[in-house]
Amino acid sequence: PAEKPPGRQYSESDGAALRGEFGAILKEAGANFDDFQTWARQTGIIKDADAAASVDDLPIESLVRCVNARAGLVEQLKAAKGAA
Repeated sequence: PAEKPPGRQYSESDGAALRGEFGAILKEAGANFDDFQTWARQTGIIKDADAAASVDDLPIESLVRCVNARAGLVEQLKAAKGAA
C-alpha cells in the first residue's frame, strides 16, 4: 500500500468517520470523554486536551493518533478507570 503523504489534509467526512471511531473506542473502554481528557492530561499524549469541550473539538491529527493506537488506548483507558 502507498504511504500517506506527510501533512495529509483530512476532509470533514474523514473527521466524522474518525470521531465515530473514537466514540467506539471510548465505548469499548467503558470510558467517556471526561475520562479520556483526564488520561490525556496525565499522560501528556494530547496537548491541550482540556481545551476540548467534546470530541468535536479535538484536532483531526489527535483523532488519527488515537484511532491508530486503538488497542493500546482501550487498555490504558480501562486501566486509568480502574485506578480512579
